[in-house]
Amino acid sequence: MSPLPLKKTDKEKNYLKKKYLVYGIPKIGKSTVVANLGDEDNRVLFFPTEAGHGELEIYKWSKADGSDPTTWDDFRACVLEVTAPDSGFKCLAVDTIDNLYMWAASYVCKKNNVEHESDLAFGKGYNLIKEEMMKVINYLTQKGIGVIFISHKTDAERVKDGRKVSVIEPSLANTGKKVITGLCDYILYFYADIDGNRLIRTKGTESIEAGDRSGVLPPVIEMNTDKLKQLLKGEG
Repeated sequence: MSPLPLKKTDKEKNYLKKKYLVYGIPKIGKSTVVANLGDEDNRVLFFPTEAGHGELEIYKWSKADGSDPTTWDDFRACVLEVTAPDSGFKCLAVDTIDNLYMWAASYVCKKNNVEHESDLAFGKGYNLIKEEMMKVINYLTQKGIGVIFISHKTDAERVKDGRKVSVIEPSLANTGKKVITGLCDYILYFYADIDGNRLIRTKGTESIEAGDRSGVLPPVIEMNTDKLKQLLKGEG
């Protein structure tokens, strides 16, 4: 039996080993910022689930034949490779998590011989998708690899205190959202203001989903990779 700890754990100092959900409108610059968060000592590996990285210089995971991934099995293979002791990567960027969720759903449906997760009674299908995603993502993070989930934005209507409220939130399906938002240290919303300035919101409001578990980021910062890195390192 292991002895009880005698001191508290230290906070994780490497910002790339943390968990992020980054979302915003297409072409706002999400992937570009994420691509530049790392360096040669702290490399970020991209797991692409859609096209659109042709103008970026990134480390991109691909299948043995050089083609882009297309299935949840590909993601499982990527996780095993990036968590190997000699992989050389500190962080995995999933672009986008919306598509990866659909791949996980297809994997679960095929495994259970159904066409759609709702075909399994009493919400079992959705629970199986959640369990499958949690199993693989937890394996990734428990091995000390950070993860950045990239998503698009959607406008939704929610009921808060008996009122209908328009909310900006990630476009990820609800089951996937329950998995991802709960484990992330940061939820960052990328947007442009009325003057065209590109900004990142780090704190949530009644109408915008965002969050900063560290509490060290200002509510709004300019969309500048160097500035974001500086703040995440606690040097801002």
